[in-house]
Amino acid sequence: MRVKSFVKIWGSFFLLGLAVLGSGCGPDPVEKALENGVAFEDKGQSAEALAEYNHAVELNPKSTDAYYNRALLFQKRGDTKAALADFDKIISLNPNYSQPYYGRGTIYDGQGQKDKALAEYTKAIENNINYGPAYYKRCAVYNSKGEYRKALDDARKARASGISIPESLLKQLETDASKQR
Repeated sequence: MRVKSFVKIWGSFFLLGLAVLGSGCGPDPVEKALENGVAFEDKGQSAEALAEYNHAVELNPKSTDAYYNRALLFQKRGDTKAALADFDKIISLNPNYSQPYYGRGTIYDGQGQKDKALAEYTKAIENNINYGPAYYKRCAVYNSKGEYRKALDDARKARASGISIPESLLKQLETDASKQR
């Protein structure tokens, strides 16, 4: 009787082991490439990071995470054309993902294209009404354009979402907004 139970138990473990091996429970190669890329970035090795992100894109051309990490790296390196191409690709894969709109907004903002930046930040907010960084960036653009009421509204929304907004900025926007018609 004991031998029968022993065989039954070991047989169950054997089948369980086969099920685990067959289900692909090993590390996801795309996730591994992304982790490697981040590790290289943390060490200041952007060329190696880019190679890992390129590898992740090759492994899964529909991985928004792979394109996003690569876009951010391109942006850090000053290659805004490549960053915009990756942000565009992400949007084509998932138009409801807020971060690529935000990323495009920061690029346009940095290029002085304020209206394009506003449109991108607005799209990011439409996709995620609690996206504080987009409210904050849009607030800054509105402020630079002299649209203080809109800037104040966005500053308050950014703060409500957890973004640290200095009280002095809010007071200045309140003062400026009160002078507008």
